[in-house]
Amino acid sequence: MKVITFSSMKGGTGKSSTSILTANCLAAAGKKVCVVDMDINNSCSFTYLEEQDDSGQKNIAVALQSADLSAHTRPTIVAGIDIIESSLYLVDLRSMPINRLSTKIHTLSAYDYVIIDTSPAYDNLLLAAMDAADVIVTPVMLTQYDFNTARFLSNKLQSETNFFNKWFLTINGYNKRFEKFKNSSQADYLDLFSSHFDNFISSDCYFPWTTQVRRYIDRGEKIKNTEQYEKLRKSIIALTSFVANETIIIEGEF
Repeated sequence: MKVITFSSMKGGTGKSSTSILTANCLAAAGKKVCVVDMDINNSCSFTYLEEQDDSGQKNIAVALQSADLSAHTRPTIVAGIDIIESSLYLVDLRSMPINRLSTKIHTLSAYDYVIIDTSPAYDNLLLAAMDAADVIVTPVMLTQYDFNTARFLSNKLQSETNFFNKWFLTINGYNKRFEKFKNSSQADYLDLFSSHFDNFISSDCYFPWTTQVRRYIDRGEKIKNTEQYEKLRKSIIALTSFVANETIIIEGEF
């Protein structure tokens, strides 16, 4: 089992979408996946579940206070993916011990991969998700706000945790057409980020600037193996291969 945490202190970076695309890519490759939705905004839960759990027991707030996380999973609308859905009661656990999740994560060992989506915040819930992870990925957009929050997070991880060496950055909304324009704002921000960070994932993992991701999440539009989807498809598979540390091959749509 490998645990992958997606984190961002800033909203709107495509963190939850990246979590969903990665989980679906792994499932399409035949892997058994559990998504742990620790984002109080519950984007993953909303995407994967047709209705909330009426019992009030199948959610991450309850799971974090029990011994067995697997007892709180639910099947999703995507074959091969189960989820521990989010809960508003996560707000009551923001000061929980940072090792709370890592000491229980082994109870999900029936899965090949665990994908953890987190809230755009810096608190013990985020640190717990990072502590449990084998690899942490922060998607950024090429903006000053994203740079500021990524730099803050970098400083905190280096000074307060031992998570920094498993933390990586990737870019969402990358426009390959602007690569030849050395005076573009994209080039300027790439220079700014690269002057402060050396933990960027390879550029073939950068998600392109496209409405296809939003249509995928909102409308259930599939990522087909066609020229129209080639850039996005390749970047999703490349990112998934990186975090999985194995070559992911998918022939059909997902």
